[in-house]
Amino acid sequence: MVAPASIPASRAKVVARRYHMHFPGVVYLFITVVLLLGAIRSQNNLLFWLFGLAVGGLIVSGVLSAASLMGLSISRLAPDGGVAGQPLRLIYRLSTRNWVLPAMGLTIEELAGRSARHAATWPEFTPTITTFLARAARAPTPVVATCTPSHRGLLTLRLVRVWTTFPFGLAKKSVTFLLPGQVLIRPAPAAVPATLMAFSAGRSQSRHTLRRDRTGEEFFAIRDHHPGDSIRTIAWRPTARLDRLVVRDAARTPERRVWLKVQPGAGDIEPLLSLAAGAAISLTRDGYSVGLLDAQGSIAEPISGGPSSDAALLDALALWGSDPGRQGSRPGHMHAADSLLVISHGDAQRGGLTPLTPGVAMPARSEEQAP
Repeated sequence: MVAPASIPASRAKVVARRYHMHFPGVVYLFITVVLLLGAIRSQNNLLFWLFGLAVGGLIVSGVLSAASLMGLSISRLAPDGGVAGQPLRLIYRLSTRNWVLPAMGLTIEELAGRSARHAATWPEFTPTITTFLARAARAPTPVVATCTPSHRGLLTLRLVRVWTTFPFGLAKKSVTFLLPGQVLIRPAPAAVPATLMAFSAGRSQSRHTLRRDRTGEEFFAIRDHHPGDSIRTIAWRPTARLDRLVVRDAARTPERRVWLKVQPGAGDIEPLLSLAAGAAISLTRDGYSVGLLDAQGSIAEPISGGPSSDAALLDALALWGSDPGRQGSRPGHMHAADSLLVISHGDAQRGGLTPLTPGVAMPARSEEQAP
């Protein structure tokens, strides 16, 4: 569960206040004009009185709706991450410093923003983000808006509009706040084929014959230093003798390290990323250390291990292709005994994973996934 990240209400900058034309107001204005024309044509005092009452109601509605929004403040609490196809909860906290008029009948909606400065990407993920609050109190009042992102990527939020037609529903007054925020939408994990489950259950024929790597405690060998190696693994005496950085490799069964390689073909890459997400979750749950390679074999996300490793992999899959400079630029290295799982549009090869090449190709839809 990702922890909520909020923007304090003091940072919610008001960028616009305005009135809007809406259907009830237009109808009321049309009737008011008809009364005016009728009064002028007939010189009927009753029609003049009705026209004056109509104008007075419109003015009072506009003044009260604007005054009720004075002193309003808002903050947004959004999760750091979400999953495509699953509900995403945005929490707004509203309060008012207005001691005279209450802020009632409030509608809160996210705006896409037309200018480059205030542009947001949420319309690409969900049709609308809107919620309703009956009344804003002086203490922050929470209200929840729920939306469902349609696909992975970085969902950015910029502008929030709060509007009301209080008290008569005739004049619509709004105040727009600048509330920058973003939510990383991860791909929905797909079910993995039986080949991965066989490997995860320990039925790979190569798991007892693979070499050991540097992540254990027993000394195994000395090798050259690679970016990302801990300074604690440096062998200082051999380094001084060889005049180059070398590190100590320690013994550990290397089949616990697996690289996922996304190899897109002519088809849609989104099913492959969903399948990679499912494979990453399944492998890390079974105790494997998992890294991610791009289509060229460069490291997109290094092997880190630990309970947060699958979160880093899912974040890398969520941003896949959005930042070309990020791909293949991460520190880390591959060991000769590491295992490789290739995720492509090809036919699935039966059996467990094999070390490095050729690996096992997993299709976007295998026989196990077919309806």
